[in-house]
Amino acid sequence: THSRTLTVGPIRIRVLLLDSAWLAGGGPSDMGALLVGERQVLDCAPVDDGCLTFALVHHPFSWLKEFEQVPIENLVMQCAQICLRGHVHSHDLRSVDGQMGRLTTFTAGAAFQSRTSDNSYLWCSIDLSTGAGEKVVHRYNHQQHRWDAGERQLWTLHPSSPRSLDASHALRALSDAGVPYPSY
Repeated sequence: THSRTLTVGPIRIRVLLLDSAWLAGGGPSDMGALLVGERQVLDCAPVDDGCLTFALVHHPFSWLKEFEQVPIENLVMQCAQICLRGHVHSHDLRSVDGQMGRLTTFTAGAAFQSRTSDNSYLWCSIDLSTGAGEKVVHRYNHQQHRWDAGERQLWTLHPSSPRSLDASHALRALSDAGVPYPSY
């Protein structure tokens, strides 16, 4: 299996190891041409609500073949709360809400691209008991031959959205308020 589970204090943590480089040749032609494969995600990622789950994947979902982009992202969103990825050489932190849950994705940056590039990496931490975290971008200072830390920025791992939404309460409230709401 491509997953590992460990316990840190009272918290179970699971890591999903997903290979996005099956068809990678290296270079711009990889964009939109790669596969993860649904079976790879399904084999390692049955939903486990008792774990904080990280998915590790090298390429962004947008680099997968078009027919795989949304299904793979939804499967990962269903099974994991945090996705760690790289490849695009620019750091980023974003959360995406979907029907399957919420996925917070960290893009690492490139510690080395070339001697003259804006080489950087993203360092993040999380307090597992509160979900509060911080991130710091480190950039290489070529003139000083050292890594300089940027400003610390706070972030929060919010709980996942509900897996199934019950619209009956909202429809009842609209009806009670006299708001016409046609059902289709």
